[in-house]
Amino acid sequence: MKTILKISFLFLCITLSCSSNNDIVDEIIDDSKINTDNSFFAKVNGIDFNSSEKFVGASIAYSPGASGLAIIATQVENISSSKAIGITLSVVEDNFEFKNGMVFTPTDSNIFLIGVYRELANEDYEFVENVSIRLEITNIDKVNKLISGKFNFIEISKDEIGNEKTYTVTDGIFKGISYTDD
Repeated sequence: MKTILKISFLFLCITLSCSSNNDIVDEIIDDSKINTDNSFFAKVNGIDFNSSEKFVGASIAYSPGASGLAIIATQVENISSSKAIGITLSVVEDNFEFKNGMVFTPTDSNIFLIGVYRELANEDYEFVENVSIRLEITNIDKVNKLISGKFNFIEISKDEIGNEKTYTVTDGIFKGISYTDD
């Protein structure tokens, strides 16, 4: 699992370089929280996370037998207070194509889906697992290369001595995010 995580994180970084508890993943998300394109919003442990334009990016990769989507958003308040959310999806399936209305959860063996939250102040904590995660593609505009969707996840992270942190990411929505593809 760590190898898959490292490969997916590497995919996320390269392409954007500039047991299941589903209690929260079935929530209805109010997309009125953001009303402009190229925007990203979520609540992390109940606190608003906002990012827009120059701090949001996405990439879609299609290849024979597997396809992937990576989205990253950063919230920069000042030099010592940066936060980021990353979502990586890999689908192992011939001729797969992203479409409006698709919903992804890691319940299918051909899907690898991970959500990660990071704070600059908590660099000592490393991702352990998502206890739940859900991603929905609400709109994909392949002509203009824009993607919109909704997401939720719960992440468990640990530091070197075993202290755990839980990040509950809810009300996640991204709208009109420009993506690259290859």
